[in-house]
Amino acid sequence: MVRKSKVADSESSQSTYPCSGLVEGLSKFADYVTFNLPPGPAFIKMNYVINSLKGLTGVYLFILMCIYDNFSLGAWIYLTVHGSYGFCWILKDLIFPDSHFGCKISITSAMLPILVMLIYLLPGKTLRMIFRIQND
Repeated sequence: MVRKSKVADSESSQSTYPCSGLVEGLSKFADYVTFNLPPGPAFIKMNYVINSLKGLTGVYLFILMCIYDNFSLGAWIYLTVHGSYGFCWILKDLIFPDSHFGCKISITSAMLPILVMLIYLLPGKTLRMIFRIQND
C-alpha cells in the first residue's frame, strides 16, 4: 500500500496562495522519502520501526548508565522521562493506532529514522572520540 500525499489529493492545492506549489512539492518529497525511498519494495510497517525506537530508548539509556557507571539523580531522571515517554507512546499506539504509521515503507525509508535516532542517542564520549574533540 503506497500512501498518497493528502496535499496533492485535496482541492486546496488548486488555491491561489503564492506558496501552494512549493508546499505541494515539499509534501510529495516528504512522502517519497518517508515511504518509498529506493531500493526495494515497501515491506515493513512504519509503526514497527518508530515503536521499536521509542520503546527501546529507556533500555538503551539504562545500558549506558551501566557502561559509564553513572547512577546519578540526573541519569535516573533522564531515564525515567525517556522511558516513560516510550512506554506511553507504545500504549497510545496500541489503544489509538495512527493510520499514517500503518503504511508500509521501504528498507531505506526504515533506515532513516534509525540513523537519526543513532545520531541523537550517541553518548558524548563517543562523539568526542569520532570527531577528536578535546575536553577543555
